[in-house]
Amino acid sequence: MTMLEQIIENYKKLCAYCDSFFVAMEKIHAQDMKCAKGCSICCELTSVSMLEAYVIADEMEKVSEKQCDTVPTNRQLGYGKCVMLKNNECSIYRFRPIICRTHGCIIAADEQKKIRAACTLNFIGKDLGTVPSQQVFDSNKITDNLMRLNVAFCIEQGTKEFSAKRILLKDLARRKKTA
Repeated sequence: MTMLEQIIENYKKLCAYCDSFFVAMEKIHAQDMKCAKGCSICCELTSVSMLEAYVIADEMEKVSEKQCDTVPTNRQLGYGKCVMLKNNECSIYRFRPIICRTHGCIIAADEQKKIRAACTLNFIGKDLGTVPSQQVFDSNKITDNLMRLNVAFCIEQGTKEFSAKRILLKDLARRKKTA
């Protein structure tokens, strides 16, 4: 296995971890989590890391035109909505970015897991501070791992200087339309 393949494999493992954490929390908090197909309230992402852009672009080339063909403009979607939404659903759901895999869960923004947030549709009326810390998604750890993988990816690609660069999702969407 090449170094690039190992990096991609580790990225996919990180995605799988996020997915399994979400599923576990959805079971535990079934009454409090309203996430469902067609809800796009959290879908506001505009850019991704170089590694995620590479994975998304690679996967977009593999899927049929019907899955990723016409991506609406932000004007059609409403201000601040992700350009990968199509008919209010994610056109890249199977290979969506890490952050998208965590929406809906209670997310901690600090190491002590005391600063917590969740989708405005979830955990309504519940004091997020009462949720056990093992049921709170540690966004710092996931982001740290993603950024390490991204740096390794950029080094492997000979573009270390781009490791802090973000790629606009609209540029990936345009690339698919013109490919």
